[in-house]
Amino acid sequence: MPRRYSMDSRQGETVARRRRLLDAAIQVLGEVGADRLTMEAVAERADAATRTLYNHFSSRDELIAAALDLLLQEARDSLYLDTPAEVDPAERLRQFVRQVYGIYGQQGDSLTTLLDHRGDPKIGPQVTMMRESRREHLEEILKDPQTKLVLPVPEAAAIAFVLTSHETWTALVKDSGLSQLAALDLVTATLDTVLFARRPG
Repeated sequence: MPRRYSMDSRQGETVARRRRLLDAAIQVLGEVGADRLTMEAVAERADAATRTLYNHFSSRDELIAAALDLLLQEARDSLYLDTPAEVDPAERLRQFVRQVYGIYGQQGDSLTTLLDHRGDPKIGPQVTMMRESRREHLEEILKDPQTKLVLPVPEAAAIAFVLTSHETWTALVKDSGLSQLAALDLVTATLDTVLFARRPG
């Protein structure tokens, strides 16, 4: 029995170490981009030996692909946080914007790198799937017979999709210099006005 525990413990440590290496790779990607990422920089960020990194990832390309895959998976998973259906769609939409902008706030630079690789045959289809999931989620939020939208649901979802994109977040936070909170307030106020005809008060 102790032997089984020891094996499970070692496997757990291996998984945790791999995750630390991938987290370090995502951080370095966000700071320097894929072209300038080195195995040495990732190992240093993870406080690990370079050979340990090579034990988990045989090449720089394999490491980058795994890091981008993890980043995509986490971005997709974060869209599925449940919001009670009985909550007002406008409030559900605000919660959704907070979720998405929260992801951008944490991983914005890394996501920029990811989107720069959307031409990659492994990354492109996943980015497309993530975008489709976000659009479908927005349509579900806005479908409510009790709520009077100014626009039909597909058009309302399209506007919400544009305002919750990584590009919009970048334009507001990175390019225009708004704080994360100010950008969030601006987007939710705009959606309230455009979709629900509610003036900010």
